[in-house]
Amino acid sequence: MRLTKAFRAVTALVLTAAAIASLSSCASSVRAEEKMLELRAALLASDEVTAVANIRADHGERVFDFKIKYIGGEDGGEITILEPESLSGITARVGGGGASIRYDGAELDTGPLGGGLSPAGIIPALISEWKTGFVDMLSEERLDGRDALAMTSALTESAEQTTWFDKKTNLPIRAEALTGGRAALTVVFENVSY
Repeated sequence: MRLTKAFRAVTALVLTAAAIASLSSCASSVRAEEKMLELRAALLASDEVTAVANIRADHGERVFDFKIKYIGGEDGGEITILEPESLSGITARVGGGGASIRYDGAELDTGPLGGGLSPAGIIPALISEWKTGFVDMLSEERLDGRDALAMTSALTESAEQTTWFDKKTNLPIRAEALTGGRAALTVVFENVSY
């Protein structure tokens, strides 16, 4: 008889612990969804995004690193190259499809990265996903010592993106565009405002 009571008590304790764990993960999911809605509301209320970002385009055999300033929205905007120094100051209009940028003999041609991704057009594509993209996954994580909300969505049929947003400011910290199982584009944001 004592063994049965002890067994029932242990079983009840285990089931209670499982229920609490389940509820706390649901609460975390609800918080993440609320934070994403708050972030989207701020973006939808804004006409333009200004961002300074370091971008790495990885072709596998070739890697390009550069720094840009972007002013615009999801349909396109103005990009100013800050680095590399040989291209610093070049400004061009870009759209979601991206482009190579040329000026006075200098050229920044990182080429398409597969999956329809372009380094020149990644920020407008990300803004579009942040505002209205179908969210495949949301999670709360730590990134570079900060509490972050990670949002994953499809950029194209063969590429997906994950962006980490600072939970205090709702601003993006980092984004990765994956195609073919590798990070084809990595964007590290230095300064962003909506």
